[in-house]
Amino acid sequence: MATHCRIELEGDLTVHRVAEWWPRLLASLAPDTDLSLSLASAARIDSAGVQMLLMLRRETVARRMSLRLEDVRPEVQALLEFYRLDMGVAGEV
Repeated sequence: MATHCRIELEGDLTVHRVAEWWPRLLASLAPDTDLSLSLASAARIDSAGVQMLLMLRRETVARRMSLRLEDVRPEVQALLEFYRLDMGVAGEV
């Protein structure tokens, strides 16, 4: 049975925050874990944030984990849809 790990990303997903978050996210990747990211406080996302989500999706797929985005604001959801980043988005803030 898979373990569930929920992480609340604080602040916007911009180049200034990605360097801080990436090591933490990698450390949370463990076998048999389902990962959920809350984006409730992310009102903005730039190309570095999109790249981080793409790399995270690649890592979770390689480890046979699931990745789900939760509490996604409409403005961030629009950008995710533009890039076709369907990661099991759940709910909007």
